[in-house]
Amino acid sequence: MAIEQIDLDLIVDNPYQPRLTYHRKDIDQLAQSIKTHGLLQVPPGRRVGGKVEQAFGHLRKRAFAKLAKKEPEKWRQMPIDIRDLTDDQMALFALEENLKRRDITPLETARAVDTYLNRFKGKTEVEVAASLNMAQPTVANMRRVLRLPVKFLEKIDEGVLSFTQGKELLIFEKVVNAEEMMKSALRGLRGTGGYGHANTVEGLILSIYDVAKDQFRPLDKKWQGYRWDLLFDTRAAGCLKCDKTIRTHPTKSETAHCCLDDACWDRHQAEHRENAAAEAKARIEAEIVKRAAESVTTEAKGSIPQGIPGEAPAQAATKLKQKPVPLATDGSGTALVVPCGSCASKETCDRSYFHVAEGDDGRLVCDQKIDVAAAPEEVKAPSPEIPEDILSLARETAGTRAEVLDLNDISAGNGYFRRVHQGYALLDEVFDLLDDPPECLEVCTHGFHFAFDSKASQQKEIRICSDPKCLTRKKSAFTRAKNAAGQALKKAETRAVKEAIAQTTTLDRPRIKLILLAQMDGQHTTRHYYGATDGKRPEKWLWDKVSAGTPESDRARSKLLKAIDKLSAEQLAQLVVEFMFDYLTDKGDIGSYQIKADKPLKWMGITVQEDGKGS
Repeated sequence: MAIEQIDLDLIVDNPYQPRLTYHRKDIDQLAQSIKTHGLLQVPPGRRVGGKVEQAFGHLRKRAFAKLAKKEPEKWRQMPIDIRDLTDDQMALFALEENLKRRDITPLETARAVDTYLNRFKGKTEVEVAASLNMAQPTVANMRRVLRLPVKFLEKIDEGVLSFTQGKELLIFEKVVNAEEMMKSALRGLRGTGGYGHANTVEGLILSIYDVAKDQFRPLDKKWQGYRWDLLFDTRAAGCLKCDKTIRTHPTKSETAHCCLDDACWDRHQAEHRENAAAEAKARIEAEIVKRAAESVTTEAKGSIPQGIPGEAPAQAATKLKQKPVPLATDGSGTALVVPCGSCASKETCDRSYFHVAEGDDGRLVCDQKIDVAAAPEEVKAPSPEIPEDILSLARETAGTRAEVLDLNDISAGNGYFRRVHQGYALLDEVFDLLDDPPECLEVCTHGFHFAFDSKASQQKEIRICSDPKCLTRKKSAFTRAKNAAGQALKKAETRAVKEAIAQTTTLDRPRIKLILLAQMDGQHTTRHYYGATDGKRPEKWLWDKVSAGTPESDRARSKLLKAIDKLSAEQLAQLVVEFMFDYLTDKGDIGSYQIKADKPLKWMGITVQEDGKGS
């Protein structure tokens, strides 16, 4: 290294210097500093073909040139630290100089790093990061932003979009219409006085999530929204690690995954529905037939299939039981040992494969027996087979109970908006409105069905009725019984109220307490009197009691008060008592009628009795 004075016209800029413009104000300020304090740091350089390439400090050279215009003899030369520098070192000097600029933007930094790595292919992001005192992920993320469409890079240059916001938009780079998705996310930000998320990095992250959840299929049940109904296990399917998955953030601490491959997502959904339908249907059918077959085999021994010996009829019933008693008997009642003790499948087998061996010894043998010694480590139990004639008889006996339905075949919509087709009804929705509901659930064979939802991730048993006429009859019977009970209560209360009114001669203490109670608990305190918006209802009630024959057109308030003035003291007291009882008595559905005037009636010594007169 040697510091030499070099003529300004022999000094040239670093060929790897990306900066092309220098502000006049910066040059003037540096020139004044050099004139006052001198050159505090000599820039390095190298000789190339009679010239000197300056490694960095290009603003200093321009400050010297400005000073040389007024004092050429003093400032026509500039000291340079001459070194043997390689192209790699020269490029790195240029990069470091730019990164130290006060006015450098993150996008300019990214471009400088990217230019350096593209020019020197042998260099890695790790090496550059170490040279610039950065972390490798920082270098990688800076370069990723350069993959944005040109329009968005321009927005970053103009300051409309921040560098970090641009980095967040790259979540859409794998999408076919990536640029349109990015524009939609930006439109979700709040402008001056507009609506949307705040124009910040956090606001853009939320806007990106809003766009993604409406455009792409979800991979998380929590974030599936109303448009999609995720069924399959995305983790088991490997979706969360798929390169066609994008990750958005509905909150700062949570991640929502979306699938970019619609066909793949739909295929997984269809596979889940098919598997769930098959499993649910098989499970429910097996349970139905098992129950029916147990009943058939115990009631009709003549229906035992030929494959089961007549001297062991008990085996017919146990063929459909999961855990039968491991003993059978011959015709004389002698116990025969079931050949399961040394079988590797004894814990999972349903004991439906053994039979009486040919010969006179009556010994039981099993066609599917697997000796423990010869069995592999894991043995799958053979699938139990129900004898066909028992199965047929069981289905015939079970009627519609053996017909398992897929809820999606008989309904439209899902969740809160599901509607079953005409001719079907969800029993769970009308269970409390039926007369004798256990008859439907436990006995009916002419309309009751078990069903399942092939779109549900967790299967549950659903009860369906396909006999609308029977369902209507049971609903009507329930309503009639309910209304009859309510009518009886209302009649009993009405009798008691009439008795209380008839006994009224003056407003004594119990009746004054009645007035106070009606004002506190009457219907006017819980809803507009008698329902909707009829504010004239109390006045109408008084007119009907005082002068029912007066036409509507003549019912003025002043006339009503005059009619009330004509009543005797006893009539007026009875009118007030009747008015208060009318406030208190139930005006709801007759089937749900409740006695509400029992307390004031007891004050007057009157008891409500359904089947007799008040005392």
